[in-house]
Amino acid sequence: MGSLNEIMNLMEEIAPLGLAQSWDNCGLQVGDPFQEIKKITISLDPDWDSVNKSVSNGSNLLITHHPLFFSKLKSFDFSTVFGKLVRKAVKNDLAVYSAHTNLDSVRPGLNDFFLKKLGFEAGPPILPFSGKDEINGLGRISYLENEVFCLDFAAEVKKKLNIETLRISGCNNLSSNLIGVCTGSGASLMEEAARMGVKIFITGDVKYHEAQLASEIGICLIDAGHYGTEKIVCELLKERLDISMKNSGLNVETEIFYNQDVFFNF
Repeated sequence: MGSLNEIMNLMEEIAPLGLAQSWDNCGLQVGDPFQEIKKITISLDPDWDSVNKSVSNGSNLLITHHPLFFSKLKSFDFSTVFGKLVRKAVKNDLAVYSAHTNLDSVRPGLNDFFLKKLGFEAGPPILPFSGKDEINGLGRISYLENEVFCLDFAAEVKKKLNIETLRISGCNNLSSNLIGVCTGSGASLMEEAARMGVKIFITGDVKYHEAQLASEIGICLIDAGHYGTEKIVCELLKERLDISMKNSGLNVETEIFYNQDVFFNF
């Protein structure tokens, strides 16, 4: 076993909290830093399913990508759905820790892992964390050895990431050896990516007017969904944390729980 403090120190090495966006809420969400951790469940979201799974499989730490809390809280109302979720975690001594935009920004992080899954090497960030930071930041550029046709590339994304459907907008007849990615909801980086020479950009949660903009700036925009682009975070966190704990002499079992996508195809 190991203490929550020890696990948090390892998570800090994997995804430093200093790399989180100012609006984000990363790190310890619920828990006692001095409690002993006997088992860890890793999931994308801290929802009812992941909390129930953690309790039933004997975990007392749930590590997620998306935070449990985003906004400042003034009270806990246990009659609400959210309040009941927090109460269940607390009553079962289940700590919750989240690595969100810090894991997006850090290199190697989620965007690097996403490109690795596609067989490509990650280049510089699209939006550097700071003015002089050429390593960490949101999104990634990838320089390919050969040009790819956007529809062929989209088909490879579906296959390698096991995504059922994609949405494609903008110029769908393009070929390029420079692609951009931002897992989750990253269409706001599309214009900056285009200025960097990107012709094929993949992200999730694309809105109607963002899809229109893709055509205007001459880019092929591929929407693989928020869940579709981020579900691999569980594999990434387990891989990195298992190695870190082994190197630190900690013996804590980890288990992945995949949340269900909030959407389904009909």
